[in-house]
Amino acid sequence: MSPRAPRARTRWMAHRAWVFALACAFGARVGRCDEALTLEMRTSDRRAIERDTYLYTSVDIPPGAFHVRRFEPVATQDVVHHMLLYGCARGAKAGLDKVIGGMFTSGARVETCEDGTTQALLFGWGKNAPPLHMPDDAGFRVGEGAFKALVLEVHYLETQSSDSTHESGLDVIISPGKPRLSASVLAWASYFELQPKREEELVMASCAYDKSRTLRAFSFRVHTHERGTSVWLDRLVGGDSYRAVRLMERDPQLPQEFAALSLSEEFTIQSGDVLRVTCKFNTMNETAPVVAGFGASHEMCNMYIMVFSDEPQYLSCLGSNSTRIGTFTIEAGDAATPVTDLTAVRAYEVKKSWPSMGGVGGVQATNDGSYVWMFHRGPNVWGNGEDPSKTMKPIAAKTVVRVDLYTGKVDKSFGANAFVMPHGLRIAPDGSMWLTDTALHQVFHYTADGELIRAFGSRGVKANGARGFCAPADVLILEDGSFVVADGYCNQRIARFDANGEYAGDFDFRGLASDVSVAHQLAYAPSRGEIALANRENATVVLFGASSGVRMQDPIDLSEYGKVYGLTYMASSIEGLHGYYALCWRRDGDGRAHLVRLFWPESSTARALTSTPPNVYAWALP
Repeated sequence: MSPRAPRARTRWMAHRAWVFALACAFGARVGRCDEALTLEMRTSDRRAIERDTYLYTSVDIPPGAFHVRRFEPVATQDVVHHMLLYGCARGAKAGLDKVIGGMFTSGARVETCEDGTTQALLFGWGKNAPPLHMPDDAGFRVGEGAFKALVLEVHYLETQSSDSTHESGLDVIISPGKPRLSASVLAWASYFELQPKREEELVMASCAYDKSRTLRAFSFRVHTHERGTSVWLDRLVGGDSYRAVRLMERDPQLPQEFAALSLSEEFTIQSGDVLRVTCKFNTMNETAPVVAGFGASHEMCNMYIMVFSDEPQYLSCLGSNSTRIGTFTIEAGDAATPVTDLTAVRAYEVKKSWPSMGGVGGVQATNDGSYVWMFHRGPNVWGNGEDPSKTMKPIAAKTVVRVDLYTGKVDKSFGANAFVMPHGLRIAPDGSMWLTDTALHQVFHYTADGELIRAFGSRGVKANGARGFCAPADVLILEDGSFVVADGYCNQRIARFDANGEYAGDFDFRGLASDVSVAHQLAYAPSRGEIALANRENATVVLFGASSGVRMQDPIDLSEYGKVYGLTYMASSIEGLHGYYALCWRRDGDGRAHLVRLFWPESSTARALTSTPPNVYAWALP
C-alpha cells in the first residue's frame, strides 16, 4: 500500500474524475464516457492512537449524474471494526478529523455534512465482508440531482502503530447516468441497556412506514458487538406486537456484509406497514449492565436494508427498546410537503380508452402503478331482484383482466366460465388474487397467472358461520396469510379466517347504534391497528381493532354524501393526506358521487379513540 497521504489520494482521484467528466461533457476524446470511475477513500491507520478511534474522509462527486455500481472494501477485521459510508446533499463538513462518535449513539453525534442536516447511509462493512455489486438495473444516485459528496467513517477498535504505513477504506465505483431503479437504505438503531448474566436479552425498534412509495428490499446487513447472537426483521400484522411475520434473520457474528436476498426472499414495503427489528444478546459473561454506544465496551443493535424504487428514499428508525411504534425519519429523498389547503386538491376523471368489458365489480392497481386488475361481469347485470345464481349463467368471457396503464391494453386475463356475479377483488401481499362472487356465495384464491388455489364456501349455497357465505362482497388478506370477509348482502358480518383457511369467528358488532346493512367493502390501516367497514346502506364507516375485531368508536355518519360504496386507507405523511377515503353515492337523490376523506390531523399512526371523531372533507366527483 502506498504511503501517500489519504486526503491527497482522495483529492487526486476526485480531480481525475472531474477532469474525465468535463472532458466527456465537451466531447473530448478520453475513451468511453460510459466507463466506470473509481473513487478511492482512505484513512491512515497510524492516526488511530487510542481505542475506539473514528476517522473520516470525504470525496466530492464530479459534475454530472452518476450511480454507484460497486463497493470494494480495502480493510481487514484485525484493524478495522466497521465502516459506514454517508451521502451529503451539498458537501462534506469542513475539517473532518479524528472524532470519537457515530451516527446512532448515546454519546456525541458527528455531523458529516456541511449543511448540518442528517446524513443518509449508503453502505456499511464489518467482519471481513466481501465487496458488494449492485443489481444491473439499480444503483445509488450520486452527483447531479443527488449526493454531491460522500463521507466514509472508519472505526478502529484497537490502537494502531504510530509508524504504520497502511491505510484502510473503501473504493466506490460509479458509472455515468441515472439507474432505472434508485437504491437507498433503511436504517434501524435503538437506545437500550442490557442486564448482566442473561442468556437472552431482546432489544426492539419498531416503526410504521407512512410514506407513499412502495419499496422493494433486495439486500440487508446487521450489526452488533460480540454479545449479539441474532438480528431479525418482522412485519407486524395490524401493528400487533404479538402477531409478527418473520421476513429475514442473520447472525451478527458472521461477516457483516449486505447479504443479497433471492428473488423468492425479496419483499415489498408498502405504505402503512409496521416493521420491527429485534436483536438478541447473551450477557452471561458480563458483571454489570451494558449500554448502547459506539465503544468496544458498549453494544449496538442495527439493521440496514437496501431497497429500490423509482426515486430514492433514505429513512431511519430510532427506538428505545419498547413496544412503542414510531415513524421513519427522512434522511434524504422525498421532502415532506403536507397539503394545508384541501380546497386546492382536485378530483379528476381519468379519460382513457379502456378495453370493452362488463360492469366492474372490483378493481385494484399494482404497487408499482404499472397495471390495474379488474373483475368484470360481462353481460350479466345486477338488479331486478332476481337470484342471479338461479337466473344467470356463468360468464363465458375472461372476467379477471390486467390492464397495462401505459398502453391501456389487456396483457393478462383469466376466469372464463368460472363466475356469475363478480364483486370483490384483492391483490394479496404475495401477489396472488382473491375474488368474491355474490351469486355463487364463494370466496376464491388464485395465483396471479389464473390457477385456482382454493375456493371457500359451497357453490350457489347460502350459508353462515363456518359453513360458508351469503353474497360475500369483499375480502381482505393480512400479512400472515389470514383473511377477513365482508359477508356482505345477507349475513351482514365480517368473518375471520386463519392462514390455513379455518373459520376463526366474526367481528363483534355489539353496541352499534344501528344494524349493519350491506357490509360492502373493507379497508386496512396496519399502522393504526384498524380494519374499517363500509356499512353501505346505513351510510356509515365503522372502525374495528384489526386483531380484536372489536368496534373502536361510534360509526362515522356520511349520509350527507350518500351511501358508502367504496373504502380504502392511505398512510401518506409526505403529502399530509393520510386517512380513510370513502366513495359515496347519492343513489336516491341527485345522483352525485363524492370522495370523502376521514382523518386525524395529529398523526397517521395514532389509534382512533371513541372520544376522537375524525375530521371530514369531501370532494364532489365529476
